[in-house]
Amino acid sequence: MENAGANHRAEAPLHISIKGILAQMFETLDEADRSRLISLGIGDPTAYSAFRTPHAAEDAIEEALRSRMFNGYAPTVGLPQSRRAVAEHLSRNLPYKITPDDVFLTSGCTQAIDVTFMILSRPGANVLIPRPGFPMYELVASFRQVEVRHYNLLPERGWEGGDSVGSSRRIPPGKFRSLEVMHRLKQYFDLLGGLPTFVQAAVPRIIKETDEAFFKKTVDILRESLDICFSGYVTSPCLSCPQKPEGSMTMMAKLDLSMLEDITDDIDFCFKLAKEEAVIILPGIAVGLKDWLRITFAADPSSGRGSFEEAQVVLQRHSKPDQRGTCYAAPSSRLRKRSFSSSALGEPSIPPADLSGYLSVQIRCPRHSADLLSEALLSFGATSASIDLGDGCHSHPVICITSIYPPDEDVAESISKASDSVGLKELPQYQVEVLGIEQEGWIRKTQESFAPVEVCDGLWIVPEWKLLRFGSAGCSSYQHNIESGAGVRYREHPTTKLCLKLLHGLIMGGEHVLDYGTGSGILAIAALKLGAAHAIGVDIDPQAISSAQYNASLNNIGPEKLQLCLITSENSSSPGETESGNYDVVVANILLNPLLELADHIVPQAKPGATVGLSGILWEQVADIRSRYSGLLEELLIAEMDGWACISGKRKSESKF
Repeated sequence: MENAGANHRAEAPLHISIKGILAQMFETLDEADRSRLISLGIGDPTAYSAFRTPHAAEDAIEEALRSRMFNGYAPTVGLPQSRRAVAEHLSRNLPYKITPDDVFLTSGCTQAIDVTFMILSRPGANVLIPRPGFPMYELVASFRQVEVRHYNLLPERGWEGGDSVGSSRRIPPGKFRSLEVMHRLKQYFDLLGGLPTFVQAAVPRIIKETDEAFFKKTVDILRESLDICFSGYVTSPCLSCPQKPEGSMTMMAKLDLSMLEDITDDIDFCFKLAKEEAVIILPGIAVGLKDWLRITFAADPSSGRGSFEEAQVVLQRHSKPDQRGTCYAAPSSRLRKRSFSSSALGEPSIPPADLSGYLSVQIRCPRHSADLLSEALLSFGATSASIDLGDGCHSHPVICITSIYPPDEDVAESISKASDSVGLKELPQYQVEVLGIEQEGWIRKTQESFAPVEVCDGLWIVPEWKLLRFGSAGCSSYQHNIESGAGVRYREHPTTKLCLKLLHGLIMGGEHVLDYGTGSGILAIAALKLGAAHAIGVDIDPQAISSAQYNASLNNIGPEKLQLCLITSENSSSPGETESGNYDVVVANILLNPLLELADHIVPQAKPGATVGLSGILWEQVADIRSRYSGLLEELLIAEMDGWACISGKRKSESKF
């Protein structure tokens, strides 16, 4: 059924699935691009650490498997207790009751669609399907020799169907059931088999014990990702998003091809985006809309931000000459100024209170080496470093790094060692200036640049001197506010954000957490604010421990909740008075070399199966960490932000140390 006047009549491809199209785009990537891939083409939130499986589900499946009661075949339509649990759960808010006989357990949505077509259709029949829609319907219909007829969902009507579709009415399962249909269903399931028996057996406990807080957190993360994606994509004149989704995990954006000179359609754009910037989104033709894009936001919020920033880069690159500068509405965060500091956390620091006599060093280096050289400078004596990418030509091969050194530091030796460590063939040019800024003026200027930061929904980091203003500015709805003193070195550094987002997804309540290399204590404090029962922060720097103690006191966290321990290289394997293997979550936001050297000290602190998070590393260093930890951790996940990375994985139960 067609709607007159609709301007998006593209036929959806009948013989290719979403996974098939995405696989073709993935094949265009080389190994380097695959390691930094942002994939928003398919709605699979389980691929991201922010959407962790609830503890109740993990425990229920483990219990069912270990019981040895569910190792054999189950009834092909599903275990009776599992069908009953599903029926009761679905009946909670319905005016009628679903019975266990109404429930058939399938291996996902695709099998359910196939069963429906098999039982209810016959060759030569037709089916009415919305466009845009789920292409699996078309694919299954083609295999079952069923004619597909479409009705268009209109973006100008909030993706509602046109007037010719008519009103729809939900038919309760009891009204639809017939003895013939039920008999055919049971017969067909005898051919299909079913879900693994132990997984079915876990269903009642999963439904019963999964806390509502899990669903709320999931929805909150989805909402944050949606806000980031929608606000980002609508900033480009080359794209338009007519409707902000309210109940899905995807959003649609319309390409304006009139502004682009060498992009022919949505498929061409998506393949160029994948090839040039390692970002995968779905061309609209896959769901029935030519020259549209379908973006999945069921991902870490940072991935959503990265996707639209890189999409803007591609749009600018392929825009018509008279449109250049118009399509590029939001510069990539990778092109903004980034700051780094020499701390266990690798976070930006407030400079010392008295900078009189400190050395400011301007270093000119190749753009492609700036991130690595900045980190190396911090390892060889610099107290802070910032990359100034400026607002000019982002393709210039040379870039400036500004570093601050203590008065007695040998700057020449530091730069020489740092350059050697990152493989620079020539010593970069640099200029040294002695600072003479008055103490009060510097601190006041620096404090003004530190604004409250919302790391993720409900989790704020607020400088001590901004707390009163923040609380009186209508921002009292936050759930977790981390107050930070002048010594805290957090700012907006990507590694800190990545670790905080990881904790936000892991902490469900009652966990014991180890913050290895605690620095200012921000990660341990955040874990406690999110519901952890106890946290320990360890560091080799006495000043870091003092800073963490101060920040803990600002947040009304006493030593009974947060234990802070000064360790040395000799006792690094035993933080404080604790024993190894006691922690539900271990996070280490330190630098590359310590992560490599201390792997056999860090991982044993976690319980078998517990999550270990590793950060403080650049994206280019992920391969080194993965190689070092792959024998110790499993189910490795990688999150990226602004060229920095966080790797998380679960301690292998068989790991020996």
